[in-house]
Amino acid sequence: MKGDVKDWVETGHQAGTLQDLNFYIIQANVFCLTEEKGVVPAEICLARVSLKDGVQEVYHRFIQPGPLPLGYRADCMANSAKTHHIPLQLDLADRKSVV
Repeated sequence: MKGDVKDWVETGHQAGTLQDLNFYIIQANVFCLTEEKGVVPAEICLARVSLKDGVQEVYHRFIQPGPLPLGYRADCMANSAKTHHIPLQLDLADRKSVV
């Protein structure tokens, strides 16, 4: 994948259109990963940007994780406190940060 991105940028540079290319950035946070290979999701964000126009479009959502896997509440809370600070109770989240 890194090679694909490098080729894409190089092609845009050589064609003189690099500044017009759209880049899509995807970022996600989780409350925890379980030993059973499960994921307790927290949020997802997608952005469309270009060198010429900067940030053009953003989609951001907190994800209601549903019932937590038995025995993982403490892990979820610890990871949240250590990283993204998204509360498990999304009704307590600061909704101003949602774009």
